[in-house]
Amino acid sequence: MACRTAPPTTTDSPSALAATSAAVVEPQPRIDATPLATRTTLSATRVATDHGVVLVKVDHADAAADDALPLVTITRAELLVGTDVVAQVQPGPLGFDATIKRAGNWRALQLLPLEAALTPIHAAAPSGHTLRLLIDAGTSYRSALEVLFTAAQAGFTSFAFVVSTEGGERSLPASTPTRGEREVANAGGGPPAASFVLEPTGVAVSVGGVALGSGCTKDGKGVAVPARAGKLDATAIAACAARVKASTPLGSQMTVAEVSASASLDAQTVLTAVGALLPSLRTVHFGLLSQ
Repeated sequence: MACRTAPPTTTDSPSALAATSAAVVEPQPRIDATPLATRTTLSATRVATDHGVVLVKVDHADAAADDALPLVTITRAELLVGTDVVAQVQPGPLGFDATIKRAGNWRALQLLPLEAALTPIHAAAPSGHTLRLLIDAGTSYRSALEVLFTAAQAGFTSFAFVVSTEGGERSLPASTPTRGEREVANAGGGPPAASFVLEPTGVAVSVGGVALGSGCTKDGKGVAVPARAGKLDATAIAACAARVKASTPLGSQMTVAEVSASASLDAQTVLTAVGALLPSLRTVHFGLLSQ
């Protein structure tokens, strides 16, 4: 999911597919398509321990994700659906290997073996659209975005990121906007969208397409929330979200934050920012469009 990766819609267009001659490699993953209602639950804690996954740490999060929800895991070396390995992880900001992406194009976001694994799982429980994501803290945002995008193509529209808090394992909620939500937002008349673009140097913020400057104000200059000591400042991000909500017309109705990030940022940085936004903006969209 240039450094800024949301919304990622042009990569997989027909014209883009026609422009590449790379061969498409479609591995056949081993996957348990047993209906979710009868499948044995899978503990994210156990998977994290077995595969050496370093959990993202946040101060606060929602209740623990239901172990009965399907689980996708990104370790430092492998991408798993349940306990099945469907791809190898490549370090760095380019995401997964191009040969497993749509049309063999490294710019594409759609991971073919992951989509093949998730589609029958979603079809087995079409009313269950939530997917658990267990992501090593060092995973690049680009790799995480490709997993999110592919899961959305398979029909999943909401995600529960497994994280660690002082109270134990919890989940951070996120989702993809539906076409209906996007149409309402584009039509205007409701609360404006609040956009947060995470970069190594800080967070760029805009409301209703109007960029905000330092201090998250319309008359400010520079980055809305500058990085501090080389890191994004979660406390300042939370304060910015609260200020935007309090000072924006119809702010009391504003509930959605649209988040995108530099491809090189890691999961720890991105999900820390998501956690900082949630007290003020309870719905976080990663810019992907769902049906």
